[in-house]
Amino acid sequence: MKKKYRRIYAFTLVLVFIVVAPLLVLYATGYRYDFDDHKVIKTGVLSVDSDPRNAQITINGGKFGSKTPTVIKNLFPGDYSVIIEKEDYFTWEKTLQVFPNRSTSTERVSLLKSSSPTLVVEERVSNIVFSPNDSYLAYTIVNEKKTNDLIIKQQGTLRTIHSIEGIDVKTKLAFSSNANYVYLINPETNYITRIISVDGQYDIILDLISPSYIPIKRITESSKANVLYAISESGIKQINVEEKTFKRFVDGIIQDVVEIGQSIYYIEVQENVSVLMKADLNDLDNSHKLLTLSHNSECLLSYITQNYLTLHDIQNNELSLIGIQDQFSLKLNKLNLNVSRFVWSPDENNLLLYNDFEIWLFNPEQDQQELLIRSSKQIKYADWSPDGRWMIYSHEGFIKAIELDGREKRNIVNLAQTDIIPFAVNKNNKVLFFHDSSQNLFQQPIQ
Repeated sequence: MKKKYRRIYAFTLVLVFIVVAPLLVLYATGYRYDFDDHKVIKTGVLSVDSDPRNAQITINGGKFGSKTPTVIKNLFPGDYSVIIEKEDYFTWEKTLQVFPNRSTSTERVSLLKSSSPTLVVEERVSNIVFSPNDSYLAYTIVNEKKTNDLIIKQQGTLRTIHSIEGIDVKTKLAFSSNANYVYLINPETNYITRIISVDGQYDIILDLISPSYIPIKRITESSKANVLYAISESGIKQINVEEKTFKRFVDGIIQDVVEIGQSIYYIEVQENVSVLMKADLNDLDNSHKLLTLSHNSECLLSYITQNYLTLHDIQNNELSLIGIQDQFSLKLNKLNLNVSRFVWSPDENNLLLYNDFEIWLFNPEQDQQELLIRSSKQIKYADWSPDGRWMIYSHEGFIKAIELDGREKRNIVNLAQTDIIPFAVNKNNKVLFFHDSSQNLFQQPIQ
């Protein structure tokens, strides 16, 4: 090759390198040429994941080759329609925005099962209640004598662990918060008339164990085995379930009580004003006032998390959180919402708040509340999904689920068709219990 041509060849190679090398560097670092806008644009990344995994991904109408989890690189900034599908699960879809030089994540999308319900009790079930810890369910059925039988079953195996004949047809049922007892309630007075342990060891008819029986409005649990706190018009009594005895505990007009550590907190009405009181279990006479609440209120206390007492004024539908800061210092946060019921999330970090027409999500640590749904039709009942990423509620003849991810529209699915409440979400076994107008009991996997 002549010297002249060798120089041209070398010059051409240098020129190509000068032109191509920066383009390769730009390409490797995520830059692409947008032929529509005729300019070089920094691309973004879309991370797609689901629970369960190995789900099909569709992006802007086209099926993506890889299944979840996957990372899709070099996407032009803009909105992308993302659909995640898996057999036997409800489809999840959302429009997500991809930004230049950033990663957008679907997070780990929680897919709900689209399974058919299974009939588990083919009897005329009524008064059905579920224990707070997902261990048991209790209900009544009409027997051959046309009276009611009380049935207590384990939720996991649906094995009957205890049954009692001859329950009044109108009797209401409630579980204790520790799921050790079922309370029978007179529907006309709302007084508790009978205490039955789920294992069948104890069965106490309250007006038979006290010569001067006082109607019991509410019962809460003590840390002592077989000891309960009974709230009556005259104060708090201790019930020893094993000995079948009443014992004076705290006198006064008491609305509710909870035990925390070596102390009790209780709501006492003093001169028509509700007051939060505290007393040491070893020195009940030395009680002291913590907070003055309000007139004309009927308050219930509960202690679910390690951080807060919940104070629910059921007469005025007001909910307050009380942060216990030290022995004598409390912080009251009154939520500015009309709250008829509330449920803590499975991780106890968030609150589900609802009334007849709204569902709210509240984060106490961030002091943020978010409206999930508002409807002109009645919302009858609500709970959390097992993983805490969906709200499950009864609405318009269906048990529905609405996701918490508020980006773009929220996915809403119909899990089951029924207007009968309550339903129950067993978070351990990840199944939904419900019954229909025929009063048969069903279960259905949801995750």
